Amino acid sequence: MKLDRTDPRPPPARRVAAAAGSAGAGLWLLAAVLAGLGCGGRKEAAAPPPAGGTALTATLSTNIIRIGDLLRLQVTAEHPADHQLQFPALARDKAIIVRDQQQHTQPLPAHRARTTCDYVITSLVTGQYDFVINRVTWRLPDGTTQATNFPFAAFSVRSTLTGTNEPLRDIHGLAHWPGRWPPWLMVLLAAAALAVLLAVLIRLYRRRAAAPVNGPPPLPPHAVALAALQALLARGWIEAENVEPFYIKLSAIVRRYLEGRFGLRAPERTTEEFLREAATAGALTPAHQQLVGAFLEQSDLVKFARYHPTGAAMRAAYDAAWRLVQETRPAPPAVPEDAA
Repeated sequence: MKLDRTDPRPPPARRVAAAAGSAGAGLWLLAAVLAGLGCGGRKEAAAPPPAGGTALTATLSTNIIRIGDLLRLQVTAEHPADHQLQFPALARDKAIIVRDQQQHTQPLPAHRARTTCDYVITSLVTGQYDFVINRVTWRLPDGTTQATNFPFAAFSVRSTLTGTNEPLRDIHGLAHWPGRWPPWLMVLLAAAALAVLLAVLIRLYRRRAAAPVNGPPPLPPHAVALAALQALLARGWIEAENVEPFYIKLSAIVRRYLEGRFGLRAPERTTEEFLREAATAGALTPAHQQLVGAFLEQSDLVKFARYHPTGAAMRAAYDAAWRLVQETRPAPPAVPEDAA
């Protein structure tokens, strides 16, 4: 018997192996074709022309993008010139985001036209996406509307992370961070904080001191003058004939009263200037002007001419000042009869 040394297996086994080899080659060829389709190049798909003679074609700039990248989709339709096409928006939350959509129509011979819609698409979610759920509509001349499926087009969104990323390394050298501060820095920071606190306290104190104090209203000029005259009488300078301090104090009381009551600048003016201003302004009656003039002239004689009046003259000057304040004080407001 002659043996076949090329293949020691029997003929049936060789036939099975040959068939298996052919099947493996076919599978390998199919895998290569599928891999070629997913390489990321342009992909086109055409939908069969629906009723009315409209043909749709979809073209992708790429079918694999990463999150945030831009993808361009162009859909072309050749249709009768009197058909008006409307393309869908295609947006789908964060999975399909349409950045731009432009549609334009170009006339063709034989009463036909070509309408193209360009989409600029991106995505923020990884996964596989297509547009099969969308519909393309067009309006016929008679006003009716027809629709057809969107041409098949799909793309894949991948993460921006790659497999070449290195693992995160441990952080070294932070065991004692920030470390111990030097003593001089601690003293400087404490001094700065104390200075800021002191400045804030001073500002608050000044603001509180400048704020108006809610208290009783000030006394009117005649009340102040009468109280000052009573205090002057209680000193006993008239009985002791202490002339010079008595007239200096009495003159100051009268001048301050006239300034507050009539707005006359009595303390800064001489007797002649004061009387001239009082006569011009009409603040005092002629009798009061004469009374004030005699009183102030007597005070000037005491202060500048060493005049020494008697106790009776001192009392008369005091009474004149008292009468001047009482007679020139503002009249009290009238009390209604019902209130009385």
